[in-house]
Amino acid sequence: QGQPCALTAIEDTDRSYIAFDGTSYSVRNPEFQSNHPITLVTWWGAEEYCRTLNRRLPTEAEWERAARGSQNYIYPWGFEFDTAKAMSSVPQATGTVPVNSYPNGTSPYGIYNMAGNVSEWVSDWYQSDYYTQQLNAPEPNPKGPISGADKVYRGGSWDTAPLFLRSVHRLSQAPGQPGASI
Repeated sequence: QGQPCALTAIEDTDRSYIAFDGTSYSVRNPEFQSNHPITLVTWWGAEEYCRTLNRRLPTEAEWERAARGSQNYIYPWGFEFDTAKAMSSVPQATGTVPVNSYPNGTSPYGIYNMAGNVSEWVSDWYQSDYYTQQLNAPEPNPKGPISGADKVYRGGSWDTAPLFLRSVHRLSQAPGQPGASI
């Protein structure tokens, strides 16, 4: 759709795992990257990646249900934070870890990294009071506002405090702005 998808090593030499030689893209360090989450991807890039695989980004409500389960956990594994179950800034973190590093931190549906490691883009536009409005006219699977300036990302990451790893915590960013922890 004419939007930037990810930062390559041309734009961010130190942090990007994506190389571009003018005609094709490749992974700079496949031995490392093959088991780590990709970062520095815009919302547009995540959306296009899913579309290419004939999939889609989850709605914010779907993401939260997958993280909290029917028990409505605060964290994907339960109600208390545990440093042994997610990669966060506690103890001090310096980057991503392999996606299967925290098997005891999976969600009730067995999904890894719904708290920590990297945050994940969801399909919804961000509106600060969207869920407050839903209290008066709840939908079983709200799709979010129809437009906005920012997109939602969820889950906290390796560089955030445990408070931001809570399954209910919402963050937002412009869809064309990638992040080292998203």
